[in-house]
Amino acid sequence: MVHLPAIMPSLSSLPQKKNSAEQDGNTTGLKGEFERVLDGIGLDPTNAMRCFAFQIARKESFPFEPSPIEFEMSGKTTVTSFKVAEKVADDADAVLQDLGMNFSSAVRLLALQTIAEGAIPFRAGA
Repeated sequence: MVHLPAIMPSLSSLPQKKNSAEQDGNTTGLKGEFERVLDGIGLDPTNAMRCFAFQIARKESFPFEPSPIEFEMSGKTTVTSFKVAEKVADDADAVLQDLGMNFSSAVRLLALQTIAEGAIPFRAGA
C-alpha cells in the first residue's frame, strides 16, 4: 500500500481540510471499479484523491489529459471524504474553478482514466 506521507512528508504537518467528492455509488459501478483498480495497484481511494489534489495544486493544471471514455453510471451516488493539507485543497479548488469544474467532476475523470489505464494516470510525487 502506498502511503502519501512517504511521498509528501512536509504536508503531513500542515493544517488539514476535509474535502469530498461525489461518485457513482454502486459497488458494480464507477466507484466500485475505481476501488478495484486502486486495490490492484496497492493504493486506497483516500490516498489516491489526496495525491490527485496535490498534483492539481502543484502543477496548477489538470495532471493528465482526459480521454473520452464511456462508462455506464448506476444513477446512485455516494460521497467519499478525505483530509488533505488546507493549502493543497484551496489551491486545487482554485485551479479546478479556473477550469470550470469542481473536485467531484475531477475525481470522476480520475476514476474513468484510472479504470481505462489500470493505473493512476499521473506520476505521484512528480
